[in-house]
Amino acid sequence: MNDDWYRNKKWNNRIECVFKGKLEKSGSAKVPYLKIQASYLVAKKPEVALRLIEYARAIKEDDFWEQKLCLYESKCLYNLKENVKALEKVYESIEWRRKKSNVQTDNIYWLAELVLRLKKESEYKKCIGILKEFHVESIFPLHEYWHHGYIAIFNDRLGNKEDTIYRKLLKIKSN
Repeated sequence: MNDDWYRNKKWNNRIECVFKGKLEKSGSAKVPYLKIQASYLVAKKPEVALRLIEYARAIKEDDFWEQKLCLYESKCLYNLKENVKALEKVYESIEWRRKKSNVQTDNIYWLAELVLRLKKESEYKKCIGILKEFHVESIFPLHEYWHHGYIAIFNDRLGNKEDTIYRKLLKIKSN
């Protein structure tokens, strides 16, 4: 366990006890610690991450973190091979983004990645619409790469060759 008691990459009974003890002493703002810890466990311990998310919701400090919690829950469900639920949760995360536009996560890019991984062709046009809806010019080249890259992939798979070439050129110019 490191000094950041809420950033454990491994999880066992001892770490869980220390985490719970420090969480109890953390005052009233427990959800951010639970959210951060869950994010570290999404890939290797999705069951634990889901428990932490459930606990964060039970505390119900407010719904500020719900967009992020739904995003992590979607990733956990995907890692547990619960693909339908994973897709439902990422769409729920998108709805929270619409409600709380001041909170932005990478949920639109996870949606695109998930839809491509699951080969959900029926969702391609919807993903393009969501990517365009939430696109804001970014100083971070990676966000521009993801945005234009995912749209290019969807258009390519939909057979929209002209739009695909245009998007690829935009992506290259944005780098």
